[in-house]
Amino acid sequence: MIRPGNSREWGILAIKCDVANRNEVRRAAEIVSNKLGDVNILINNAGVMYLMPFESYNEELFDRMMSINVKGIIYMALEFLPQLKRTRGGVIINIASNAGIGTAFEGTTYYAITKAAVIILTKRMAFELGRYGIRVNAVAPGGLRRT
Repeated sequence: MIRPGNSREWGILAIKCDVANRNEVRRAAEIVSNKLGDVNILINNAGVMYLMPFESYNEELFDRMMSINVKGIIYMALEFLPQLKRTRGGVIINIASNAGIGTAFEGTTYYAITKAAVIILTKRMAFELGRYGIRVNAVAPGGLRRT
């Protein structure tokens, strides 16, 4: 949900966007700003996981995970940053994973690399964007294994 400007109304807007494509992200940010005003919360939830044992490295799949899981966060933050700065109290929430801190299922090493990058990216963004009153945090949910 997005709260436009100083209005008491809440708006919601669905936009199809490949977060791995900066031009699409830029277009989405412009549409949101034009239709609803500045956002004050950005949740980076887009992500993919391809199961891939370490010995079965697939460069195309790894690159796709990096593009969506890491570059997607960078692109979203950069393109929505002007709006978040104007709110002087914006929040960015990045969805990481417990895989990024070393706990994961077999075949998720390359996915874990992308989520470790999300964790350090979140820390660095918090460090650099705090001066604008923007808080940046990550949530690192874990998977469930059927028994």
